Amino acid sequence: MCRELLPEFGSRKLFLSKKSLSGRKGYFLINKSMKFVSSFFLLTSLLVGCLSCDSRDVEVGESDIYFVDIEDKVGESRSVYLSEIADSVYYIPLETTQESVVSSPFRYIMVYENKKLFYRQRESYKIFDASGGEYLGTFDRQGNGPEEYIASVRFLVNPEADLISVVSYNSLMEYDISGNFIRSVEFPEADSLNGIHYFTFGKIGDEYYVLGTSIGKRSDLRYSSLILDSVSNIVLTTGYPEKEKEFVKRVPLMSRISGMTPYLIKYKDEVRVINGYDEYIIGVNKNLQVDTVYKLNLGKYKLSDPEKADESLQRFSTVFESSSYLFMQFRTGNLPFAKREFVNGSGKIASASLACSYFDKSTGEFSFIAPAGIGQFGFIDDIEGGPAVWPLYVSSDDYMVSYVDAVTFIEHASTHDVSENFRKVAEGIDETDNPVLVLVKLKSLR
Repeated sequence: MCRELLPEFGSRKLFLSKKSLSGRKGYFLINKSMKFVSSFFLLTSLLVGCLSCDSRDVEVGESDIYFVDIEDKVGESRSVYLSEIADSVYYIPLETTQESVVSSPFRYIMVYENKKLFYRQRESYKIFDASGGEYLGTFDRQGNGPEEYIASVRFLVNPEADLISVVSYNSLMEYDISGNFIRSVEFPEADSLNGIHYFTFGKIGDEYYVLGTSIGKRSDLRYSSLILDSVSNIVLTTGYPEKEKEFVKRVPLMSRISGMTPYLIKYKDEVRVINGYDEYIIGVNKNLQVDTVYKLNLGKYKLSDPEKADESLQRFSTVFESSSYLFMQFRTGNLPFAKREFVNGSGKIASASLACSYFDKSTGEFSFIAPAGIGQFGFIDDIEGGPAVWPLYVSSDDYMVSYVDAVTFIEHASTHDVSENFRKVAEGIDETDNPVLVLVKLKSLR
């Protein structure tokens, strides 16, 4: 079994020795000058491999990890301004023609890399030059042919923006930006991994693809992610922690919370793995080295009793990472947070127990972000005066990406103190035009 799941990678065998784990205790040393934690901790439940292999060894790096003290900040939300995390913000109207018109985006369907914006529309993708918003064309290879995808579940774009990877039902199809087929990577059959389904996806470097598994109806999930090479071989797995399995078993099937499912974070040409409610976030780099990257200290607010979910913090929606920051949202239940207000489909003001937050890698500071008004959450734009910004994507070159629909943009310009540049953009668009792209250049590590 171990040989099947962990074949040789080059000259290096990817096996884990039980012996190397025995008697090893985790401890942390605080580096005060950098304000993050240096770890000599080998997290057994998150490492790669098959624990039944007693005589195999794996090289495991010891790296600095970031200690994110979330517990200490509960009840201390503050307004955070864009100038605290960003050098500049750009508002770019997307060209509106009969061919380029788009609807409002949802999660997972806006990607910005190398000055190109990929905007999903059903099963196709509109491509824009993000420098000036010009429409470049539409990518569409949907179909039933051997070089086509049946449906688009997710899509990935490499940092050079010249390769598009479309995740379909049981495979990943890769194309160049002109739509020419390059290859397909078939996913392992579910039966070979005890009925595992795949929920999130990622890519490491140019060669490896990551499949995040889904907890579904299971209580004995063995792997949180699988790493495949370009010919569909499994070259690496990350384990789902035993303590998370035990927690899942205590939760009724109909009440299982989405946060239990392993989750992948894109970070440049690497992938991070969040294992349910486990406090550690691990990373896998392009050399297939596995390290613990973050320790999230939720303390007494960690979800440990399914009957007390309203007294805990639970990860919500997409997590993003740049060179300098980690961006997260949480469900806050009955904890002391201001509720997020918004106008619902009936035109009435509603609220939700959700909070934005960010972690500054250079200072080690974690902050909850106070709501900025009705329908406004995230970072207040004190640079150009635009609406509050929260990322829909973070690019490999550290741009936070979002959008403002044309109606909201025009209204905001007429009711707020905005920059001259913002006002000129508003004057140059109509309410029926495409959304305005928001590109925020994030600060680099200091």
